[in-house]
Amino acid sequence: MSAEVVLSKDDLRAVTGFAAASAETVLGIFEADQPDDSRPREAIGAAWAFARGGERGKALRDTAWAALKAARSAHTAAGQEAARAAMAAAGAGLSASAGQGHPGQAHPRRRGACGEGGRAGHRGERGRPP
Repeated sequence: MSAEVVLSKDDLRAVTGFAAASAETVLGIFEADQPDDSRPREAIGAAWAFARGGERGKALRDTAWAALKAARSAHTAAGQEAARAAMAAAGAGLSASAGQGHPGQAHPRRRGACGEGGRAGHRGERGRPP
């Protein structure tokens, strides 16, 4: 039995700020490995923008995906993990517990891989909210 944790938008901002600060501490590891790749830095910047009052949405989503792709280009495991930390920072602001832009709402795909919504996604179909 699991309890649902519902975070307000202010809670998500605090979590995202913490994740961004944490990712910044290891960003130099990635940048030493891939000095010309700014994607993880941009993800951290988007996370900070949300943490400081910006809106959730495309910038967080796009920079999180870009940082994840950047992780694949790193030559060291430490560089890969540093880029993933940046991805996690941007992704923190997109937490499912805040629904789709409305804090306090359950996420419509909460059933995920364990329910029909998750299986439908594997078939290339959209799952429907319960």
